[in-house]
Amino acid sequence: MIGDALRTMRTITPRTNSDDLILDKAELLWLEKTLGPRIAVYDHGGHLGNLGDRQQVADMLDMLGGHWAGGAR
Repeated sequence: MIGDALRTMRTITPRTNSDDLILDKAELLWLEKTLGPRIAVYDHGGHLGNLGDRQQVADMLDMLGGHWAGGAR
């Protein structure tokens, strides 16, 4: 199942927003449960609406550099 694969693939560190238009609450909860601290969920931004935000860019660079501590700041 996809959930099993996502749980074991430690290189997957997705980012999303709590008000993303393409994810409903149940899907977001499933992602958070499946990925744990590897997913960053920001408070606002819709679908890619805060992509240029300084904190999100810093988090993305940390993720790409393998230094992600987990959780959105």
